[in-house]
Amino acid sequence: MLDRCASAASPGDATDEQEGPETDHYPVPVVKVLVDDSGAVGFEETGAVHWLSNSFLDREYGVDPHHLRELRVSGLSLGDTIRSGDRVLVDSDCGVLNDGSVFLLRGPLGLLIRRIGLRGETVVLRKDGADAPDQAVPLEKWTEKYHSLAQILEVRHPL
Repeated sequence: MLDRCASAASPGDATDEQEGPETDHYPVPVVKVLVDDSGAVGFEETGAVHWLSNSFLDREYGVDPHHLRELRVSGLSLGDTIRSGDRVLVDSDCGVLNDGSVFLLRGPLGLLIRRIGLRGETVVLRKDGADAPDQAVPLEKWTEKYHSLAQILEVRHPL
């Protein structure tokens, strides 16, 4: 199995309110991704939260809500699927890479969002769009060159 996440500091009925429903909702922290001088990457909470119902989180994702974060995307991302300005719900829990899933990664050139393809002994990093070539990384080089920070579960485009 291939580790899906490197360690990082750590549509529903979402709102930007600081106080929310008591027991049937979970406050998902809104975070910024920070890279320090040594190159270490972590999440810094902004103080804002989005309240999502526990039943929605369980039904849609089946993940531990304590590992969920929301962040705003900036820069070039994943073609038309994820664009600058979008907000994404991510799972920062560690697990395995899944073929076809989208991840926030730290690579040799910085932070990037890519769809993962698993082809035998190769991890393929794909951008959505015909003009973006795939990048194949041999499994033995994957952990040296790339660190998975989170799996992207949901994307919200501004209207």
